[in-house]
Amino acid sequence: MRKNLYYILLLIFSVLLYSCSSADPSIAEVKIVPDKLISAEAEKVSKSDLPEKSADAVKKIKGYKEVLSIKKGYPALVSDITSEGEDISFLIRNKRFFFSGGRLLPEEKKEQYVNFRSYGFYLYPEKMPPLTPPAPEKLGMIGNFISSRGNTPRDNTFLGEIYSGHSLEDILKEIRYINFLKFRIEVHRSLIPQFKAVEREILAEAEKDPELKIFIDSLEKSGAFNWRRANGSISRSYHSYGIAVDFTPASFGRKQVFWDWSRKFDDEWYNIPYSRRWMVNEKFVSAFEHQGFVWGGKWLFFDNMHFEYRPEILIFSGRQVSGLTGQKQESS
Repeated sequence: MRKNLYYILLLIFSVLLYSCSSADPSIAEVKIVPDKLISAEAEKVSKSDLPEKSADAVKKIKGYKEVLSIKKGYPALVSDITSEGEDISFLIRNKRFFFSGGRLLPEEKKEQYVNFRSYGFYLYPEKMPPLTPPAPEKLGMIGNFISSRGNTPRDNTFLGEIYSGHSLEDILKEIRYINFLKFRIEVHRSLIPQFKAVEREILAEAEKDPELKIFIDSLEKSGAFNWRRANGSISRSYHSYGIAVDFTPASFGRKQVFWDWSRKFDDEWYNIPYSRRWMVNEKFVSAFEHQGFVWGGKWLFFDNMHFEYRPEILIFSGRQVSGLTGQKQESS
């Protein structure tokens, strides 16, 4: 009896299913598949077959804020921010980069991220940060950074693509001499408008501020482009791209100026008071920051002579930056 009832119900189900599928061609054929087969088929689906992440989902991927800061910092060069698996990627011109493990790497190197240093996103302070003794774990991080910088490089492909300079021969085509304050320096031609804007602000402020004028007069040297590695590192310096500039006075007045020089005689170089460091006039610093430069005097690994163009760091830190609407290169 039960067996007959089973067949009757099965027959009714089949008739209903056939009539539904015949009446509406949009209803797909239904197959009853064991759970084990469903699991096996699901495992075969590749990531590329899965639907794209929604815009909200992309924003939650680690590195989205950093990549968005890059996009805002170089608006004419960066496009197509998207997700691929757990990574976030973007285009610079037509080359795809990935923010992988805190590194900015081209597609061909993204799986090798452990071999490279982080690109170095950080919160750049608006004012001079307070000097406090580092906790033991931070001391460990400081030591690790010092020991690793000599054998773990930062990949240069990102900077090379932004500034069209993957080699000395390439970058020399992009370098131009400019007059800046009382100096003649070599800079990347795309930053000439930024340097001119910095100069205008400094000179305008100096007319109203005698201390700023005294500071400018105290400067004896300035240098920008220099194809070299960063001091004590195997990573290429930002000077190599003509996007960093140093200023030195006639005398430092026996004050400290660079962490790597100071640590040779002071194990606690990171605690050297600001009063014992050669400092740059605040309005001088502000003029550079307004145009997308950061000052090394605000770093833990201080370099008080040094400015470098990093608009993405300022944007990442919530600061406003001028002169980002095109990154147009001036003609030679």
